[in-house]
Amino acid sequence: MTAWLAVAFVLAGCDGAPADIDTDDTNDTEDTDTGLDTGTDTGGDTDTEVAAEPALVGPEDGTYLVGFQREGDHFALGEFHIDRNGVTGSARSNDGMDVVAHLTVLADGSLRLDELTSTGTQNVVFTSGRVASGFLEGTYTVDGVPGSFAGRRRIATLFEAPNDLFDGLYEIALIRGEDEVGVTVVSVRGGALSATVVDVEGATTEVRGFVTSDGTFVLSEALQSTGQSVLAEATIDQDTYEVNGIFRSGDNVGRIVGRRAD
Repeated sequence: MTAWLAVAFVLAGCDGAPADIDTDDTNDTEDTDTGLDTGTDTGGDTDTEVAAEPALVGPEDGTYLVGFQREGDHFALGEFHIDRNGVTGSARSNDGMDVVAHLTVLADGSLRLDELTSTGTQNVVFTSGRVASGFLEGTYTVDGVPGSFAGRRRIATLFEAPNDLFDGLYEIALIRGEDEVGVTVVSVRGGALSATVVDVEGATTEVRGFVTSDGTFVLSEALQSTGQSVLAEATIDQDTYEVNGIFRSGDNVGRIVGRRAD
């Protein structure tokens, strides 16, 4: 049995700037053919079902940290922003593929894909999605292999109560390729967490936050000596307390591994 664990680390010393993805193809005719199947029929069939109208208000507006899984593994990580029912976001996979998506939240909470582009050669297909009560989820395929994605609105987690179910010390390592690029011991006591992330050059970041009842790590404070923001998501096994996940720092994507030490 596993529980989701969403962590936003600030890791000093990671190389690479945020991925520069050009989504404006107004004057770029070469970008019109991405080779991606968005699941939308643009042919001349006039008998297709009329899509639901967009919702009139934006109750789900906010920023979502979204993790993508495929065949049981963490496949990609990204941020999605919902503003007045328009959804824009990007994700980077563990094999270096960047995907940018534009969607619309419909009146029933389902997501309609408007545009999907990718830097990779793999065939990415959005198959379904919805958002409700600050939780975004859905399914997709990559070269025919099914996967799922899920994420929660960041502001929503700030109002959840801490929980002591996951109390203990967790030894965590951040690995990029075959190299360990950061280590930390996360201390969770009474649902409150604290950690010092140390990179390979000795730079540190102090983080504070809490753990919710479903195993979500929420950071309320991050004091960095130097470095850049890192997105991260992991799962914790409630039986073994082993931690596995993925982190993203600019152009770099790596793995999170660890376990409870006590």
